[in-house]
Amino acid sequence: MTPAVREPVRVIVLWFPDWPLRAALGAAAAEPAAILHANRVVACSAAARAHGVRVGQRRREAQGLLPSLRILPADPARDERAFLPVLRLIEEQAPGAQLLRPGLALLRARGVARFHGGEGEAARALHVRLAEEGHPEVRIGIADGPFTAELAARGADPVLVVDAGASAAFLAPLPVQALQDPEVTALLLRLGVRTLGELTALGAERLRARFGEHGARLHALAAGADSRPVVPRPPDPELMAEVEFESPLGQSDQIAFAVRQSADAVILALAKASLVCTEVRIDLTDDDEQVTSRTWLHPTCFEASDLVDRVRWQLESLAAETAASGDDDEAHRFRGIVRVRIAPIAVDDAAHHQPGLFGSGTDERLHHAVSRVQTLLGHE
Repeated sequence: MTPAVREPVRVIVLWFPDWPLRAALGAAAAEPAAILHANRVVACSAAARAHGVRVGQRRREAQGLLPSLRILPADPARDERAFLPVLRLIEEQAPGAQLLRPGLALLRARGVARFHGGEGEAARALHVRLAEEGHPEVRIGIADGPFTAELAARGADPVLVVDAGASAAFLAPLPVQALQDPEVTALLLRLGVRTLGELTALGAERLRARFGEHGARLHALAAGADSRPVVPRPPDPELMAEVEFESPLGQSDQIAFAVRQSADAVILALAKASLVCTEVRIDLTDDDEQVTSRTWLHPTCFEASDLVDRVRWQLESLAAETAASGDDDEAHRFRGIVRVRIAPIAVDDAAHHQPGLFGSGTDERLHHAVSRVQTLLGHE
């Protein structure tokens, strides 16, 4: 029997432009500045862009355009720490906010829209509250699924609602680079396919024949389908991984390091089953057997490093809550953690998420996961 197709999930995405600069400079982020990684610009301020500085430029090129450009090193940990208070502020207004990456948050629209009397009203209320707390730059998009909602947020001023069922028309004029798949995008551009509408016009079967199931998924995204599987598959309980500590651990970096092997085990089990995880629950158990759980979404699928990041973010959020209660001891801001469980709760066929250009993506994921586990455990 063919499963019933469910309606796409309406989501709200909140985008904070140039977040790495805001995290590094605070309110001074308006000055001409750029964040560099591997000698290339990964973020730049509006003042820098006004002089021609762009993401992807080499340091020499950027400084040639603006000799007074302030250069700062990339620091993902700093970006994460700075964004956690913003995430808590969002959660005060709309419980269930998800951190996709520092500077980008997502929440399901239904509950908050019902409370405020509509999706647009909810988005504007969130914008007002965040602006009051010093974040007037936030842009908010609402649409069917995270892919379209993020693109709506990037085009919002300050709020953009894409009506249910209108994603295809909204996406059609956008460039194929919006898919964030450089290999496929480069080939499409060489073929003269420049917009998502032109990509959709090629047809799903033609893209499947060229790129495999990954091509069919890209066609679905360009046509306005949700970036999650239409009918989520219940994951096998054996995909879950759990680690227990002999003595309670009280520092987030220490715990995050300790769960790396478990994160790799989850990805390895998924790869063996030709699956990827799109939604995961992380359970933290302290030495009083109190469990703190949180569900995390991903706009595409989780890698092992993503799972470790979510564990660390959840720990840092818990630490901040404990600090707010009056405990200033940074090393013990929360009670010692004795157990961490990583449990996939929504999975999808790996073929939907792997490029078909250069060999078997699933085999490469499996090889990477096995190599990582062997690095940790040693070879027999």
